Amino acid sequence: MYLPKKDVYESLLTLGYSVEQAQPETFTNIPAIIFRCENNNVELDLDGNICSQDIEITIDIWGDGSAEASQVLSEVEEVMRSNYYTMTYSSDVPNSGNLHHILSRFAKVKN
Repeated sequence: MYLPKKDVYESLLTLGYSVEQAQPETFTNIPAIIFRCENNNVELDLDGNICSQDIEITIDIWGDGSAEASQVLSEVEEVMRSNYYTMTYSSDVPNSGNLHHILSRFAKVKN
């Protein structure tokens, strides 16, 4: 079974931003990228062997403003696409504080 967390983490780190798997109580480095593996479903063949995996990664981006967060999203999309992920969802998240938050999801099928 393929476990994507390490590869996703190392790919996102190449962007030079703070990358975590859990949101801190307070951000010390902005922009920040928080990711998690939402789905890693396996499909089995008739012999019980894994023939494919449906993988979905959720990535939260936090920035000082809309322009900064959007620029980070563009960079995240590019690095995820280079790893054969497709962005399936992206949305601005209402936030009452000073930070801007974008939620995005990326999917791929691993054969």
